[in-house]
Amino acid sequence: MEPLAIPAALGIGMTLGLSGGLAPGPMTALVIAQTLRFGFKEGRTIAFAPLMTDAPLMAGSLWMVASAQSHPQVLSVIALLGAAVLFWLAWDIARAAPPSVVDVGEAPQSVRKAILTNLLNPHAWLFWFAIGGPTLAAALAGSWAAPVAFCVGFFGCLCGVKVVLAWGVARTGDVIVGRWWQPVMRLLGVALVVLAVLLVRDGVQGLGL
Repeated sequence: MEPLAIPAALGIGMTLGLSGGLAPGPMTALVIAQTLRFGFKEGRTIAFAPLMTDAPLMAGSLWMVASAQSHPQVLSVIALLGAAVLFWLAWDIARAAPPSVVDVGEAPQSVRKAILTNLLNPHAWLFWFAIGGPTLAAALAGSWAAPVAFCVGFFGCLCGVKVVLAWGVARTGDVIVGRWWQPVMRLLGVALVVLAVLLVRDGVQGLGL
């Protein structure tokens, strides 16, 4: 990827954070389940679990990208892999049904189990090594503030959306969904497709095709 300016890094981080925060999955289901059982405070705590789990994934992905700097073709392949992941996420998000607690079975009873769930979630590993790490590296190539902007946008939206979801569940006793759900998810899917196309461009250019 080309070096990212601060606004671009912030925008990409927000887009990825919103899509990750809204997408049905283990952490979304845990937020709903814990809120229904123990109230908003517990659901809010679960929502912030990525802040405690993603640091080693970020460090590992940055190390991988740094190790591949002397092999541009490897970085191009990573870009194409990231594009494939984004295309898959876009498709998955665009057709996703509203999250439901019935998909989790017995919910974990502690934040520690929620953190373990996030660390063992293959989607988190795949995201950071195929998308997040290369994006952070591109931001670092721009300025020291660009990766900060990316992280603020990403984690702010990722955790913020789940906090809002926990608040809605605590207020209503059920998931806040309605006519807005599918349009929002489809819009996020389109945004991910745009990012995927940009990664394809970078990968193809890097391979000299």
